[in-house]
Amino acid sequence: MLRLWLTLLAVLSLCLPLVLAEKDKTTTKDGSDNKPQQAKITNVDTRLGAVTVRIKDSQGREMEKTFTVAPGVRYFDSRGRRVTLDIFTQGNDVSLIEQGGKLLEMKVKNNLDVDPKDRKSSDLTPARK
Repeated sequence: MLRLWLTLLAVLSLCLPLVLAEKDKTTTKDGSDNKPQQAKITNVDTRLGAVTVRIKDSQGREMEKTFTVAPGVRYFDSRGRRVTLDIFTQGNDVSLIEQGGKLLEMKVKNNLDVDPKDRKSSDLTPARK
């Protein structure tokens, strides 16, 4: 019986640091989660390198937040291809990741960036009720 308890204690002592390390990967230093947030672009200024989005805060209230674009920010279209800031326009629904008030990644959520050669006739036809 003593061997069973010692073995169980050894297994738990080896697994506990792994569980705690996994939790730390998704939480940043300031305690916020590093998960994508849904937002809507209200203004894009490519000349100044600024993006203003409407986003919900932790209490669920909508607020506008302006991000200054840094060199390391990653941009993706709806298909996951890397793009530049130029494809983002006012009204785009985006998914963004921020850390410490700085923008890390932004991805278009709607299909406004589909190439004309890839479009089908069904994409151009409005949905019927």
